[in-house]
Amino acid sequence: MVKAQHKHALLIAIANYPDESGWGDISSDKDIDLIKPVYLKQGFNDMQILRDEDANKDGIMDAFKKLRQRCKPGDVVIIHYSGHGQQIADDNGDEPDGLDEAFVAYGAPSEYMNGYAGEKHLRDDELGHMLDELRMKVGKNGHILVLADACHSGTISRGMGKKRGGKAPLVPPGFESLKKQEDGPGYDIQKTRGSFGELAPIILFSASSFDEENTETFDDNGVAVGSLSYAMAKGLSNCKTSESYRTLFSQVLNIMNEKVPQQTPMIEGDLDIQIFGGNIVRQLPYFAVKEIETDKITIHAGTLLGITEGSKMMICPSGSLSSCDNGTGISAQVIKAGAHTSVLKPQKTVKGKTSEYWVFLTEPHMGSVSIKYKLAQNNSIQLKTWIDEASANLKEVKQNPDIIITEQNGYLKIIRAADGRVTDSLEQQRASADQLKQKLISYAQCKYLRELKAGNASSLSLEFLPCNAEGKAVDARIENNMMVVKPGEYAKIKVINKGTQRYYFNIIDIQPDGKINPIIPAAQELTLKHAEQYLIEAESEKVLPITLEFAPPFGKEVFKLFASVEPFNLTPYFVHGGIQTRGAGAPLEKIFIKNNLNTRGASASKSGDNEFQTGELIFKIDK
Repeated sequence: MVKAQHKHALLIAIANYPDESGWGDISSDKDIDLIKPVYLKQGFNDMQILRDEDANKDGIMDAFKKLRQRCKPGDVVIIHYSGHGQQIADDNGDEPDGLDEAFVAYGAPSEYMNGYAGEKHLRDDELGHMLDELRMKVGKNGHILVLADACHSGTISRGMGKKRGGKAPLVPPGFESLKKQEDGPGYDIQKTRGSFGELAPIILFSASSFDEENTETFDDNGVAVGSLSYAMAKGLSNCKTSESYRTLFSQVLNIMNEKVPQQTPMIEGDLDIQIFGGNIVRQLPYFAVKEIETDKITIHAGTLLGITEGSKMMICPSGSLSSCDNGTGISAQVIKAGAHTSVLKPQKTVKGKTSEYWVFLTEPHMGSVSIKYKLAQNNSIQLKTWIDEASANLKEVKQNPDIIITEQNGYLKIIRAADGRVTDSLEQQRASADQLKQKLISYAQCKYLRELKAGNASSLSLEFLPCNAEGKAVDARIENNMMVVKPGEYAKIKVINKGTQRYYFNIIDIQPDGKINPIIPAAQELTLKHAEQYLIEAESEKVLPITLEFAPPFGKEVFKLFASVEPFNLTPYFVHGGIQTRGAGAPLEKIFIKNNLNTRGASASKSGDNEFQTGELIFKIDK
């Protein structure tokens, strides 16, 4: 990892808006007084500050341009915005709710004026473009931290005090009809898999979600300041620079829960990077707490993420890198597991707020269901020993195995018996029993998700709408009742709900090689608030505001839809290397062994409590 060459900060603070704009004055100038010394202490000596009239839209964009010119590969950058935020009518069809989030630059109006098209607001799309240019300049060895201390700031990258926003969305007459026109041009193109390549990692802290106001608070001297700015100053004072942004956000969250409990701070991006450094901090998988009661707690994780009744957990202080064994943790066992929530019985009373705890899976409980495997000939005794150590749920068979495990050309390979595809491999000289166990768990999770069926077979389904890069429709290619695509081709996704119940939904992509990618919510959308954007009303259809670009590996691929009457977010458990890095255990249930994959759409048999629904779309990526 290349060490950062320089640290740059761009601080934007608008406290005194012009009277004719309709915006009230706020305390953003005090945010600068509060946070500037903190950033200077962290080594951000290249600091540019824009205040009031200098922070009009042209001024902000010019400051970004000059900042980009000063940056070099490997640099670290902070963008800190304090001012009003507002939702504004989406102008390119890329927002689920038809509204862009925007910074209210100096001079931008608070209410719609005839002919105004948002040219004085800084839209999330425009900010995202400037940030991408900056990310390209500092490269993969640098990184960027963005702080948005404004209302409606929860997706800006794409108290009793004053409100930093609080105005109704700025929309033209007839906006309702525009909002319902969900099939936008689709400029937000994402591959079905892949990475950002040479772009720098980015982390976004937002004071409130996209649908919330942001209330000012008071610092330790009774001075009115922004709630996020205050929490950030405090959090940086408490955190060590060897810790990650994930740990820092846990501090920020706890502080803001005390100061402004009515709002939801949010975080996006590459959270496991060392604060103002370049190293990756090893964060083991954990689950967030949903509710604390006298003798039990509920967590945001269930069978979809490997939690089953009998699983053993450890309840630790938020910010812990792993399950704590130094006496600070509380042991617990799962007494009830639903699709995406579980109830735990702790060994002793848990006191405090939900944000103060993270929960780690220490011993998964797989039940009595097994994975059938076959060993290829001439394998080593060591391999058989490792398999025996991996799990009692593995059963060797001679015929009809799920997988074949073999040693070939210096590698241990796991081969899917159904089609002969290698789903995973390990270099033998560096392999261990524990690594093989994790690969087998990963395979089990992927198979479970492929086969999982629940709910009403005619209620929910997915449909691809083939298009070009600009989102315009093209003809589909169908072979054997299956859509076939090639690398470099595009499609949009339609979600169809024929039922009488509205649903929140997630969509994941299960590749031919078994890797899993989040589609909806997107990879950077990590909180429950992000997931609240993705819902479909009863008896309706929704074309999602993204355009997919297909890429290898080749073979049959599955897009899987999960839906529930309550919002949920699977994305944090699928990013950074797949479900195995976030799930920590195989969700093996009776449904695991059902052989009903020869279906299309939302066909299903019911699972257990029917608290969620599934739909799927199977297609083929051809050479």
